[in-house]
Amino acid sequence: MTHADDSVACILCVEPDQEARALLEEVLSGYRTVFACSAYEAIRELNRLTYDSYMLECWLPDMTGVQLCREIRKADPQGPLVFCTGAARQQDRARGLRAGASAYLCKPINPPVLLSQLRVLLELAELESARAKVELERVLQAEFAKRAADILKRTGVERQSAGRAMERICKVKASDAFTRAGGTRAHLQRYWAAAFAGAWAAYEKPSDRGFPEQRDPATRSLDDTSEQSS
Repeated sequence: MTHADDSVACILCVEPDQEARALLEEVLSGYRTVFACSAYEAIRELNRLTYDSYMLECWLPDMTGVQLCREIRKADPQGPLVFCTGAARQQDRARGLRAGASAYLCKPINPPVLLSQLRVLLELAELESARAKVELERVLQAEFAKRAADILKRTGVERQSAGRAMERICKVKASDAFTRAGGTRAHLQRYWAAAFAGAWAAYEKPSDRGFPEQRDPATRSLDDTSEQSS
């Protein structure tokens, strides 16, 4: 799983209409955008990249936008998700918000309103994720306290294998805590490698630190794995 570009927020836009896609591409020119014409394409893209935000039309050829919203929320419960749709009835709005939408905007698109709403949601997501990072680090510290000493007793391939297994366990537990604390999938992706490396460094022998070229190959491989796994 990769992130399109950490320096610019990346938005997954699900819009079957070609003219509407062209307009959104112009309005969102300050962001990275990936477009999908259907829910199937959107889910495929969701599995390929990590996104900072989502923009959905309600009327899709293969499922409703509300159904797709629920699918996205399974993968990213906290990421900003905006309906930008021609479905303007009050009951449509209510269904979208109940499904987990962060905001519901009706077409025709009002660019200043859309950009303002998106900016606010992205800023809130960044703030909440920064707060949730405390939980991420707390879980990592707890897991390392239980497991790191045993791994450091090992050598070679055995240490490498045990280290990889520990990282998988840590990521599952830390991801759950981070999400429950309000963090988004995209920010977890950004934080993970440094957070895991920092937790690992606290348990390394002083003689291993600062000299990567002199480290035990198994330790070096474990560090490389932690950076690439995100």
